[in-house]
Amino acid sequence: MKLIIIAALSRNRVIGKDGKIPWHISEDLKRFKRITTGHTVLMGRKSFESMGKPLANRRNIVLTSKEIRGVETYKKLEEALKGLKNRNKLTFDKKGLTTELKQQFPEISNVTVELPLFGQVPSIRLSIAKPSLVLKGAEGTIGAAERLIVDAKGTLIGSQQNFPSVKDLPLITDETGFVANIGQPILSLSDVSFILNVLAQAEKAKVPIASLTLPKLAQELDLRTSDRNYFVKLYLGGDALLQAGQFLAARAQFDKQNSQPSQYLDVRVPGKIYFK
Repeated sequence: MKLIIIAALSRNRVIGKDGKIPWHISEDLKRFKRITTGHTVLMGRKSFESMGKPLANRRNIVLTSKEIRGVETYKKLEEALKGLKNRNKLTFDKKGLTTELKQQFPEISNVTVELPLFGQVPSIRLSIAKPSLVLKGAEGTIGAAERLIVDAKGTLIGSQQNFPSVKDLPLITDETGFVANIGQPILSLSDVSFILNVLAQAEKAKVPIASLTLPKLAQELDLRTSDRNYFVKLYLGGDALLQAGQFLAARAQFDKQNSQPSQYLDVRVPGKIYFK
C-alpha cells in the first residue's frame, strides 16, 4: 500500500498553534483539495476538530479513542491501515464492462482496468485495434450495400462511412457468403496477417495490385494485378512469404520467357507452381 504524508510547515517548522493552522493561504488549501479529492485522508482527532466537519468527496479516517458521528475512527494506526486495505478493495465487473464497451465500440480491442489503492475511481485504458482492410461483401451479406472496415484481428468494426479519416486501406471482395455483424469476426487474425504480408511483398517488388478476392473455395485468396491478365491463387492457411516469393519468382520467369498464363497462376502448394 502506498502512503503519502502531507504536512504544512512554517520556516521554523511550526505546523499549528492553538489547534489551528497559524496562516491562511488560499492556493495552499486549493492544492490540498486537488491532491486529496477522491482519496482517503487519515488524520488525528485535533486536526479533524480544527476543520469542524469531514472533508467532502474524500474518505475521512480519524485516529481517536472517541466515537465521532459520521466519521470512520480507529484507536491505533495499525488498525486504521488494516481497515484501509480491507475497505479499499473494490468489487468491479471488468468482464461486463469490457463486453458492453466492445458492443458499443467494436473498434476497441482490449480494455485494461486499474483499481486504485486510495479512492473509489478505477482507471480504464482502451486499446483500439488498427483498421487494416476494407471489405466488400457478396449479395445477401452485410457488406453488399456498403463497404466495411476490418481491424487487425479480423473483426468488422463498422461502415467505412463512419470512419472518414481512415483511408487507403486494401479492398477485399468477399464472395464466400459468410455472414457476420458489426463487432463480430469476419476473418481470422492469421487471415489478415497473411493478406497484409502478401501485399507488403508485392509493394516491395513494385507489383501493382488491382484486386483481392475471397472466392467460395475455403481458405483461398485470389490476387489480380493491373499489368497482367491472369490472377494468382494463394492459400490463406499457408506461409504468406513463401507463396508471395513463389508468385514473384514465377512472374519474373514468365516475363523472361515472354510467355504468360492465360487464366491463373497457382502457388498454394509449397515448392510447386501450377498455371493455366
